[in-house]
Amino acid sequence: MACHHSQAITHTALDLTKQEVRVCITEAQIPDDKDKKPHLYGMVINQGHAEKIRIFAGPNNQTPDPTINELTTLSNDVLASSGLYLKVLIWGARNEPSVQWSGSALAFEKQEPSDRAIANKLINEKALQVAAEEPRSPFDVVNYNKITLQTSQTR
Repeated sequence: MACHHSQAITHTALDLTKQEVRVCITEAQIPDDKDKKPHLYGMVINQGHAEKIRIFAGPNNQTPDPTINELTTLSNDVLASSGLYLKVLIWGARNEPSVQWSGSALAFEKQEPSDRAIANKLINEKALQVAAEEPRSPFDVVNYNKITLQTSQTR
């Protein structure tokens, strides 16, 4: 069944340039090239179609937000299954078949409280995992939910 002409217009994706959108985070990429910035990828629904967005951790040519930047070190599986969304300012369209938009995440304190909680949980879980797996001082004790430091008392 053919669409009426006025209905066909609604199938065109909206221009997201300079728009703030909430993006479902799906993956991270730390480039091999030291000159390139680490970034995240996420998906947004635009007029009923999923579109992929490349997301940097801070405003263009400015210092990245340290908490958002820390998310780029997480595995794609962890990010994709986390339910994490970030508010992103779209800079513009990308001329790539797999990535439609590029932008920067808003500062961590400007993210939704529920998303800040998810991000903090993911970062803390990774820190605990690293602490449990990496060689440590014999005075460090790592439990599942906390890290403590034991000190020996000398007399």
